[in-house]
Amino acid sequence: MLASLDLYVARPFGSGGVAFDVLPPPEMDQYAVQMILSNSRFLKVVQQLHEAPKRMKHIKKTLAAELEEYENSYTETLKMYCESVQQHPEVNSWSIPADDNGCDPLKNPTLPGQRLQVFSLLLACSMSPDKEAAALCEKAIDIAFKQRKHLLDSDVPFGLKSIFLSDATVFNRRILATCLVRTKGIKVEENFWDAQIVKRYGASAYPGGFSSIRIVDTEYPAVEGHLKIARELNDDEFLKLLHESGYQQKN
Repeated sequence: MLASLDLYVARPFGSGGVAFDVLPPPEMDQYAVQMILSNSRFLKVVQQLHEAPKRMKHIKKTLAAELEEYENSYTETLKMYCESVQQHPEVNSWSIPADDNGCDPLKNPTLPGQRLQVFSLLLACSMSPDKEAAALCEKAIDIAFKQRKHLLDSDVPFGLKSIFLSDATVFNRRILATCLVRTKGIKVEENFWDAQIVKRYGASAYPGGFSSIRIVDTEYPAVEGHLKIARELNDDEFLKLLHESGYQQKN
């Protein structure tokens, strides 16, 4: 079961055609959180980690490997899209979904699926307050800032920047903040946490998109007792948290 965190299929990459003012607003962070919490496999992993903390060693090892695989996949996918821009400069819409590779996330994982896997592993690691887990969280934050800076500074078309920032990077303030606070044992006010989020979700999501998530009674009701998710944070709040945690940006 702990090896099945990669069974996530996200909405088709680039679907929806929604463009923001380049930077996605903080409320966009909720979609990844909702998809993860609606996956019964993830909830079962959380339950197992609570019952047998020694399994966390496997989670941290997997996260270290998946961060590298995800980052490579992200780089290759962005390169592919940029090459497509050069070949087809007349195209100004990037709502075309990428190849889903037959929707077999184990054999041919998609970039959105890999991204959700990294997020899931980060949330799982948030249950382990130790230096190794904190270091992995900070590595994910490093990657997120590097991706964001590169996109903002590049000449990638506006619409493509928007899609990559919202659907492809790991810059999710809620998930990164959750992992950072819990792995480093940072004291926060109780209103830092979203008190309802775990109670609202807890069911299997149909592959394909968050629009088809089913919200039903969870099979793992005890999960809400040992899994916390940060509330919505804006950039200023997130940066303040990073500063107070002692995090030093490496990019």
